[in-house]
Amino acid sequence: MKFLSRNKPSENEMEDPQAPGAFSRWASWTSFSFVDLAGELLDLSSLWFATRRWKATLLMLPIVLMLLAVGSVVAVGKLSTNRSKVKWYVDLADERITLATQKLPNTELPSKDSSTTPKAAKQIADPKDIAEFVDMLFRRVLQLENNNRRALFHVALQMSRYGKVSAARHIMDGLAPTQFGGYDSAHAWVAGDMIQRAQSGESIDSETLKHHLKYGTMRPDVNPVLLVVYAQLLQRDDQITEAEQVLRKAAKFEPRLLLSSIAIYVRNGMVGQAKSAADMLVDSVKDKWTGEEADENLLLAAQGYVLTNRLDMGIELMQSGLKLRPQSPVLRRALSDAMRIKFRTTLVTKDSQVRVNLEYLNFAIALDPTNVAIREELDMLSQMGIGQNDSTLKALRDQIAINGTSYISRIILAESSLRSRDFPSAVNQYEVLLAELPNMTLAINNLAMIYTFLEVPRNDEALKIIDRAIEISPDFAELHDTRAEVLIASGRKSDAIASFEDALKRDPEREKTRVKLIALLDELGNLEQAQQQRDQLVQLRNKIQQRQEQLRAAQPSENESK
Repeated sequence: MKFLSRNKPSENEMEDPQAPGAFSRWASWTSFSFVDLAGELLDLSSLWFATRRWKATLLMLPIVLMLLAVGSVVAVGKLSTNRSKVKWYVDLADERITLATQKLPNTELPSKDSSTTPKAAKQIADPKDIAEFVDMLFRRVLQLENNNRRALFHVALQMSRYGKVSAARHIMDGLAPTQFGGYDSAHAWVAGDMIQRAQSGESIDSETLKHHLKYGTMRPDVNPVLLVVYAQLLQRDDQITEAEQVLRKAAKFEPRLLLSSIAIYVRNGMVGQAKSAADMLVDSVKDKWTGEEADENLLLAAQGYVLTNRLDMGIELMQSGLKLRPQSPVLRRALSDAMRIKFRTTLVTKDSQVRVNLEYLNFAIALDPTNVAIREELDMLSQMGIGQNDSTLKALRDQIAINGTSYISRIILAESSLRSRDFPSAVNQYEVLLAELPNMTLAINNLAMIYTFLEVPRNDEALKIIDRAIEISPDFAELHDTRAEVLIASGRKSDAIASFEDALKRDPEREKTRVKLIALLDELGNLEQAQQQRDQLVQLRNKIQQRQEQLRAAQPSENESK
């Protein structure tokens, strides 16, 4: 390197940088001007290039680049092969678990190649062998990729299926942390596990459950039950819009879940949104009104109309379906219930008098004589005093005389005769009614009781017709209660115990039946059984009282409502 003579230090100055006139290395460089420094750098680069063996370097460069390329390809290929193996093993495990769950017949698995397919990759019929095979696959996956979340999830899933629930929960907790989102399948599993524990009576943290549901319901194939529970928690926290969106997602799996979405909007006074959801429900099923599920889909649409106060549209829809399938019991019951609702909408009070349109109730009876829910409307009419004065009774008789058959008029007249203990007149009305509607369960029930009150009891006939009524409506508790009363009237008190118990199985909260059973057990000397029934009666009354208190507490006070 060439230095400027004016800046070249002597040997003494280099040995003693502090000597007068001496230049330190730093001082010499900093004293250069820009032009001098550029010149020095130019000289240095010229000497460096002049001393290199460029021909040899250029000859070696392609070899070096080729080696680097080959090394990169090998490294990437090895990584890709490992990832491919991991996916292949996990897919095999998924298929093995699915086949074992569905219990399909023996089939050969598709082969991939000898380097990636385990020798044991074949259908194994024995569940124990399947478990061992799957465990082997997952061990291999974890050897290749020890933090593979999918493999860890399946390991935990296998553990839970074979009873190692605690160990499975430990792994799932790692995959689905409570502080942030993790593996969505693990969140879904933990949420389902928490719901099962809650159903068994275990106390769980609803906020933790909500967290797991938030991430677990992101899965495209999520269980609709998880979506419904998540929507309920969102609704509880007044996240109405979010709850409705979750339910709409659930409705893609099961359209009937849109009814829950509509109910949420209705409860919160969101009429427009409720109608929009109902219209969406109708659109989702309107192409499915033929075939095996036609009645069910048609009823879903009708229920959407009814929930949004469009009762007439719902009735019209069900009537159109009934024209195509006139004997459909599902449609007849649904339309009968819709007519009951329509009947209630006609109730008006004018000049201190209650006025109703009985024709809708008449239609309800004609559509489905087995509809025992009509008892609610009959009780309502009784409470309003309809049929309990001479003018009303005369009007009902005139209606029958002028217009012919009126089922509801005959029922009101029969119950009026029953209250006045005019049993022959009541029998006449019910027998005429049953001649036209032989399957009217409520009429059969009342007639059977009246037969036991006659001057000359017709107990055998009463038992015969009440048994027929039970065949028609086996889950109606009142029929079993009546059968017990008929047996007692026939002198078969011991046999009546079973009928009272059958009534309580259908309706455990039927207090009057339990009181009758206690009296009968005391009379027959079954004191221990009578005491057991008394204890259950006390528990029942306490339960009803607690429920009433909870309802009162849930209702806003007068000041809050203002």
